[in-house]
Amino acid sequence: MQYALVCQYLGVALTVMKMPRYSLDLSEEDKQRIETCRTDLSWQELSFGAKLKVLILEKLQQYEKERDEKSDKA
Repeated sequence: MQYALVCQYLGVALTVMKMPRYSLDLSEEDKQRIETCRTDLSWQELSFGAKLKVLILEKLQQYEKERDEKSDKA
């Protein structure tokens, strides 16, 4: 469930959406693999949570593409 919070900042109302939070148990080795799986500068600048989100969304996109290709062949 998402909640909208309205706050005042310099006289301008901003709406902030709170996203649900999830916990993952990852080993230090897995965390290091995620941190170093790419070498580009933009990857290094992302927070760990953002890196996880990128990897999950990319994998979902891959699964959806494979599913769509299979359904097109059927």
